[in-house]
Amino acid sequence: MLYDGHVHLGRKIKSERIEDSNLSLPGYRHLYSNTIESFSKVAKLNRIAKALCFPFPIVEVPVKIHNRYVMQAFRKRNDLVVPLVFPDKLSQIQAFGSSIKGVKEHFYLHNHGITADDQVLEYLQQSEKCLLVHAHRDSWVDYISRVGNRFPNIKIVIAHSARYIPFTGKKAIENCTNLVEIHPKPENLFFDTSTIRDAETILEIINSFGVENVIWGSDYPYENITGEDVYKIELELLQKIGRGNNVFDNLTRLNFKRLFLEEETIREAYPEDRADLQNLLDDMTDQEKTFLALSAKKEIISKSLQSGNHIRVMENNQGCIVGFIRTSDRPGNCALVEEIYVKSSARGHGYAKQLLNSIIQSHSVTSMKTLKSNQKMIRLAEKLSFVPNSNDAKRVIKWDRINIDYDSY
Repeated sequence: MLYDGHVHLGRKIKSERIEDSNLSLPGYRHLYSNTIESFSKVAKLNRIAKALCFPFPIVEVPVKIHNRYVMQAFRKRNDLVVPLVFPDKLSQIQAFGSSIKGVKEHFYLHNHGITADDQVLEYLQQSEKCLLVHAHRDSWVDYISRVGNRFPNIKIVIAHSARYIPFTGKKAIENCTNLVEIHPKPENLFFDTSTIRDAETILEIINSFGVENVIWGSDYPYENITGEDVYKIELELLQKIGRGNNVFDNLTRLNFKRLFLEEETIREAYPEDRADLQNLLDDMTDQEKTFLALSAKKEIISKSLQSGNHIRVMENNQGCIVGFIRTSDRPGNCALVEEIYVKSSARGHGYAKQLLNSIIQSHSVTSMKTLKSNQKMIRLAEKLSFVPNSNDAKRVIKWDRINIDYDSY
């Protein structure tokens, strides 16, 4: 599984909305779109477990609309999307709360007066959120010097490792070296590899600035050659860099987790999780298996374990799966919770609540059934505002949870 540190999300923009002077800019190339629905399929196919997502730098679209789309994408796929937003008023940034992991700066926006002001930067520093920066190639030193000296504790990710020309490593080492030399706390500078496409340059960045300060990113869906398979090319590049000395794991997963995720994280399950999930099932007590009605669903669960479909897992900071939730789709963006389970040694940390909340946030209505004897799940359902819609049966209570905030962004 891979954690992608550079992905753009957004709907298709009609060319007639674009200023003629902007159409030749690299960021406007082909006026790409990447909806959350299409990216979810691409991510599944390419084993992308988490993606740092932010809008396309299209200045003709208001920032609020850009940010709203990314946050809606996060709402739909909070197990996949780790959102950054474009700069806005402090109150707007604060309103996103813990959902966002930082702000994305882009020089296209700077040219239109859209940039993170000192209030926003102070908020990022105090709340320990990140700043991803794509400055103009002639402005890197000025920008990092200004922000670094005034807000030295902000963790700044240098987009494309400040390379000069897209899909090359030209001047990346020279520029990154300059940035490290001027920043008062260079340990707070990180470098993403997106659209470098040169293994030797990436290895030199790793050797020069430390493997723990380099993050792999694809810049999906941007292409060098129209129609190319971006993730296939990126994976081939990663293979050239190699898997020795934890380089691969740091680039593609561990550094991302340290920067953008909590100690525990929820993600979609993948086929390689099958053994761990099976171990969780095997470790259940007879009573727990009865609560989940496992004996009647062996074949269905087996197929789900093989594909990972409709399963979200709770992964701790050691990368171990300590719980899961399995759902099935219902019409109208509704979900039925089939099973939810946290291993006994990991209980007491609110993991079941987090797993259930991740489904609630992603759907208009979440439904589930509990045995009347399963008092723990009944208490959890009540705590999360589930309402019983049928409790006259002798053994089973049916619950619904309507998500009134689903379209709030």
